[in-house]
Amino acid sequence: MKRIKFLFVTILVLSFILTGCQDLSTSSIDLNQMLTKDTKEPLQAFEHRESISLKLDYDESLFDGDEDELSIVKLLSNAKLDLIIQKNDTVIKVDGVLILEKGEIPFVISINEKETIVWIDNAIKPFVYEGNILEEYQQRHGNPYLYDLTGPSPDELTEESKQFLDVIINNLPNPNSIKYKLYDRTTVNGKNVTLHRIDAKITGDELPAMAIQFLQNIKQDPAIKQFLRYVFDSYQSFDSLDTEEANISPEQKEEMIEEQYLAFLEEVDFAIGFVEDISESWMYDKSLIESSLYVNNEMRIMKVKNTFTFVTPDELRYEFKGLNGFTLHNVYERFNLNKDITIEPVKMENQTYITTDSSEEEAISSLNKNGVFYDILKNDFKVIPIQTMVLKLDVPDVQVNDENQEGKSMTLNVAPYVINGTTLVPVRFFSENLGAEVTWNKELEEVTIVNQDKTIILPLYEDIAYVNGEEYLLDVVTETKDGNAMVPLRFISEVFDLDVTWNGELREITLKQYK
Repeated sequence: MKRIKFLFVTILVLSFILTGCQDLSTSSIDLNQMLTKDTKEPLQAFEHRESISLKLDYDESLFDGDEDELSIVKLLSNAKLDLIIQKNDTVIKVDGVLILEKGEIPFVISINEKETIVWIDNAIKPFVYEGNILEEYQQRHGNPYLYDLTGPSPDELTEESKQFLDVIINNLPNPNSIKYKLYDRTTVNGKNVTLHRIDAKITGDELPAMAIQFLQNIKQDPAIKQFLRYVFDSYQSFDSLDTEEANISPEQKEEMIEEQYLAFLEEVDFAIGFVEDISESWMYDKSLIESSLYVNNEMRIMKVKNTFTFVTPDELRYEFKGLNGFTLHNVYERFNLNKDITIEPVKMENQTYITTDSSEEEAISSLNKNGVFYDILKNDFKVIPIQTMVLKLDVPDVQVNDENQEGKSMTLNVAPYVINGTTLVPVRFFSENLGAEVTWNKELEEVTIVNQDKTIILPLYEDIAYVNGEEYLLDVVTETKDGNAMVPLRFISEVFDLDVTWNGELREITLKQYK
């Protein structure tokens, strides 16, 4: 999965670098004010329309037989996300559609003080979280970037968040190619408007130098130590220790801050060395970022057009065989800022909520079985089992549920039991539930289990097994009980890619079979 991880990490890095520019002394546009405006002065209401498209350039013949990864790459190869976001003083609502090669996945997200509703692909039942999930996330993590969405008043933004934002923005270097136009005509929400325009371009060979410059700027910025003081005062100490109870003196506090500061500088030096090491191979001028920002007189960003183009460097082509690069387009516009916006509530008549207390089976059963989202979860990401089997030690009854949660019960001739920490079950269990073909060779005293492309041979009374001819050592010997061949459950499950979980309190084993 290296290609997938590399793709998303690269997109995040490119997005981050493009978000910040230092103030331009020759420009009457205050870029720092523009980039921090929404965080320091959050909007109480707005409407937002956005489109994000991703196109992957890949060579299917170079995926070395990794069908699972190739399936995901194909799925994302020509993806598009369309969003309409509305926010007022009581609710934020997102109406969106994700367009993939397999089809469209519509979704609705609605967040208010009482609950967060997520409805995906016309599900039978929505998922509901009691409480405002974004506000709770902010309270736990102090993330300054979510305030534009949840909309607290400016005085609710913590001082350390302001400090953190200023440190980042003030130290990000400018691209070599940046220009501005004080008044430019464009359209926002179908209306002709005049806004300030800023155009920036960053080529791939500029990125390492910009990253190094940013890190060097951080090292020299005295605001870093002040930021650490704000963090210390907010959380008492870096170990969440109550300073009053610990009787930490001002001198000790400064010593602790100095230690953290020096440790931070060491990490920055390590990061600089890392960027220098990869600067000649990670990116080059075929990769680039182009961005146009449209800003009003109040320094609010009203419209954005971004294009990220990444071409995999020759030095990385061997490691990321098949992924040649990608292009990411992002366009959005905002309007009706701080206006009186009426938001239609999500229609919930005769619906039963799926909550965080609901079981995984209940959540799966609520999905639209004919929808694209369900198909992707099942066949591409393989997170929906086609059947779930529950066995209990020393109990012959087995419960089997299919993907629609329609269940059946079966009774084994011999109940599962444990020998030396290994659970054994009658071989009939696999033949009846996996569609496997089981044969018994009386002369050789061995059991053969065939399921699709896997063939397992288990000689009785021995601690070895053969999978497609390859020998494996077992924890216990196979045996017979009451005329039934007993085989090790975990070994067979691993060979046939079954997910196995153990509930010690209930003495239950749950097996999940994915497609």
